[in-house]
Amino acid sequence: MPAFLQSFIEAEQERSRRIEQLRKEIREFAKEEAGSSITEQILLFLADEMVEHLSEIDYELRMKFELYITPLIKRNYIYRYTGTFDRIRQAYIRERMKTPAGQRECEWKYKNEILFVPYHSDPVIVKSVETVRCRSNMVWNFKAAASEKLKRQIFTVLEYILENYEISRLREYKLTGLQLFYEFCIREQITDIQLLELEQETAFQDYLKQKVEKEQRRKRLKSIVETARKVIFIETDETRWDATIWYLERFRIAKERINQSDSIEKISFQEVLQRISVICGRKS
Repeated sequence: MPAFLQSFIEAEQERSRRIEQLRKEIREFAKEEAGSSITEQILLFLADEMVEHLSEIDYELRMKFELYITPLIKRNYIYRYTGTFDRIRQAYIRERMKTPAGQRECEWKYKNEILFVPYHSDPVIVKSVETVRCRSNMVWNFKAAASEKLKRQIFTVLEYILENYEISRLREYKLTGLQLFYEFCIREQITDIQLLELEQETAFQDYLKQKVEKEQRRKRLKSIVETARKVIFIETDETRWDATIWYLERFRIAKERINQSDSIEKISFQEVLQRISVICGRKS
């Protein structure tokens, strides 16, 4: 037998083995999707991508599948195909989260990769984003060339929003605002949100004007700066004494020691730092 033919046969045998392995895992983890024509199309794609197990599915593979299937079907069917792809991954995560080993594998946590909110390990959050899974604010690129500290801070705020904002419209403002703020920080090479200065906040507002046409929407989106800064200051393990704004909630001051008629929520050092910067500029 010619060598090229032997090689072809072996490759086809390996492909068939991958398909059967994946088919077996779908019956085990996502039996609701087993046997459908769409699922079979997904299996062929995964096998051709040299995927051996459902555990290898991630957002980047999902994007490859969308590019692969788009020329083959009518445009209005794409959502149906990607939906099946997503449900397979989601079902796998749900089942794996029932075991300690699976929790270690599938738990939603910061990673230096592209995270997709519909692949969250919390089924409540997954259900809450079902109707908006194709929006750009569901995709978070933590592979971006940016400060590791900044990326972890953005992830902390992202998780806070997903857990604390259930009303879809309000959550949308916060997620979109955070995504735009993240893009701005990368562009401006901001490495630490805790050290954000007044000039940078003003620059972010100008950035929003370039990205968002409606003024009312810009006003809602820009509030993310305050949300992000507060969440990070309060949630961080150690108090950041060098932060440009302190939020007193972190210090758990007893209520009887607080003047309820004139309650102070935060202390800002931004204007002081700005004045020092101006003075130093004049001297130089």
